[in-house]
Amino acid sequence: MTIKTKMTAVISALALSVAGGAAAIAQDVEVPAPPAEEAPLAPLDLETPAPSAEFSDSQITAFAAAYVQVMQIGMSFDEQMQAAASDEERMTLQMDAQQQMAAAVEGVEGLSVDDYNAILTAAQSDEALANRIQAEVDANVAQ
Repeated sequence: MTIKTKMTAVISALALSVAGGAAAIAQDVEVPAPPAEEAPLAPLDLETPAPSAEFSDSQITAFAAAYVQVMQIGMSFDEQMQAAASDEERMTLQMDAQQQMAAAVEGVEGLSVDDYNAILTAAQSDEALANRIQAEVDANVAQ
């Protein structure tokens, strides 16, 4: 399984841990109706590639260290989730896993959950970045 495949699964869990509270709050907020007349949107420029985010070697190293920890937590909880007897137990396990994943990321010096998610998101569309990360993850796993 490649890092891109694994990243897709992990980004959802970690992003939910950060955004979960905001989503619950957002459900209680009424959004006003848009004005009757809005300015037209500019057409999308599909020929110009999106700018690639630049991440330093130290950011990639920190990300890879956190990524390995997050994957280990995810695999550990995956086994527990499969053995869970009820949906309530699975929900509790999922929340615990998300908290542990966020704590693992925050525990890596120089990395926040937002930084982690930004790198993870960028790597899903930037093959060169994904390759840099994969090499660093491989080095972490080999240790």
